[in-house]
Amino acid sequence: MTRISSLRTRKRLLITILFSLVVLPAALNQISVLVEAVDASVGQITFRVYPDEIVEIISEITVRGTLSSWETKYSYESMTLSVETESVSDNETNVQIDYDIKLDASLASALANLDFELSLESSSPTTEINLHTDYPGYVGLDGTLTFTVTEPPFEGVLDLEMDVTLYYALYPREQVEQTVVMFPMMKTELASMIADSSDGEVVLTKLELISSEMGEASATFKVEMTLEGNFGTGIQSGIQRMESSYSDVEVDLEEITYTEIESYSVDIIFEKETFTFKVTSEGTIRGDLDAQMNALKDLYLDEALEEDSLDEDERAMITEVLKPTELSITDSQVTFWYSVEGNETTASFETSGLLFKPPSHEQWLELLQEAVDDAEESDMKLIIEGGEKGNECIVVNVPDETTTPESMEPQRVEWSLDGLENIDKVTFEVETQGLSLTGNTTLMAGAVIAGIVVSVVAIKQLKLA
Repeated sequence: MTRISSLRTRKRLLITILFSLVVLPAALNQISVLVEAVDASVGQITFRVYPDEIVEIISEITVRGTLSSWETKYSYESMTLSVETESVSDNETNVQIDYDIKLDASLASALANLDFELSLESSSPTTEINLHTDYPGYVGLDGTLTFTVTEPPFEGVLDLEMDVTLYYALYPREQVEQTVVMFPMMKTELASMIADSSDGEVVLTKLELISSEMGEASATFKVEMTLEGNFGTGIQSGIQRMESSYSDVEVDLEEITYTEIESYSVDIIFEKETFTFKVTSEGTIRGDLDAQMNALKDLYLDEALEEDSLDEDERAMITEVLKPTELSITDSQVTFWYSVEGNETTASFETSGLLFKPPSHEQWLELLQEAVDDAEESDMKLIIEGGEKGNECIVVNVPDETTTPESMEPQRVEWSLDGLENIDKVTFEVETQGLSLTGNTTLMAGAVIAGIVVSVVAIKQLKLA
């Protein structure tokens, strides 16, 4: 079981879970991790408050800066991540995920001959993965992996059929030939390794070398393997055995059962012409996705509360604000885009449809003010809007002690983020909308005139008859 290793890590975890949905500067800080020095931050974030006390977040944030030392380790020009959810019924949510990463042109010679395609199709109770990859001079793989659930959620049978090509340029022929001879002994060793790492939850029931062929430049094998058991608890046992200094949250996969994946697909390809890996995933989730999200949030927060180093203010924030806050992501879209050109970087973050319902407006506004106080200088705009539901709407009230807005209407107020003070003093008022007297009179007059016309026409028709 891993633990949250530092106060900074805990705060980043909480920000990732909740503040990125609630507070502009927190989301801005997450993007700023990628750059050594932020040169400019532009954009806006809108908090739309509804009469039922739900708050929607709509944001467009762009950060420009210089490359960090972390970023220089990786050779890519740009990456884009988009996650979209759409509620199709009370019990079903469609999820679409697109991820592209364009590699740096310096890798052209190394990857010019790479072929890579992976597809995954899942429809309960079976998931099938097809893989094709060929990297001449290194390795080639063609095969199918099938997982069939026999006892939900994670107990089942995994079958693997794979054609493997090993090139002598990387794997000496003598070594490959020795592997073929020793293959029968590998089953016993691999079976013991799998049983130990899964605490006996997963067992190897089949490992066979179906065929082998030694060519002039490479060797080709056909391998079949079968694993059986409870992969959920088996994988969790394996994770708990691993010592990690990066993360400390234990999650019991079988305790969180608000949703199940009805069907999904994943396609991954490598486009040699543009040096881009493209990942497309879509699926349907059955159940209460928001309940799932909030259960995960509470699991992480409960784990954080076990830390002795938390002070009273941090514990109060978790127990009084973060845990009671309800999140909703069932009709939302989040897009992240990052690019590198020379020594300059650009990161953009857009959200819509992310909802949260805090214990009170005062509490989330206080958190917002704290985050604004900690934010760096920027050209960011903060907007608070009054939403509508039915015949009710929200009016935003700004007291004199709050920084004067750049623009102010009853249902929309806009500030510059820099120097913004006392945003936590803003209040909201629910007003009932209705037709005006003039409007009602017009409608009544129209109805009377229409009635007279219809009556006259009807009388004429009767006389003609």
